[in-house]
Amino acid sequence: MSKAVMLSIRPKWCEKIVNGEKTIEVRKTRPKLQTPFKCYIYCTLPKYPHEDFIATNYPRPQFYGGGKVIGGIYLRPHR
Repeated sequence: MSKAVMLSIRPKWCEKIVNGEKTIEVRKTRPKLQTPFKCYIYCTLPKYPHEDFIATNYPRPQFYGGGKVIGGIYLRPHR
């Protein structure tokens, strides 16, 4: 069975991650998993109505609103 965690992130921060403006996510606690494991980014549902539409400039990725996994990474042991 593979190990994985899911990080819930608000739509405005997801937009910055997708655009490459935000490259680091800092949390109070680290996952209680030993590497290697998968980390998925979940874009939460919008808190306010104006957050339900996020579009980026072409050819950058586009996504609309939240409530879905928008990406993931594979974390391996540090060498």
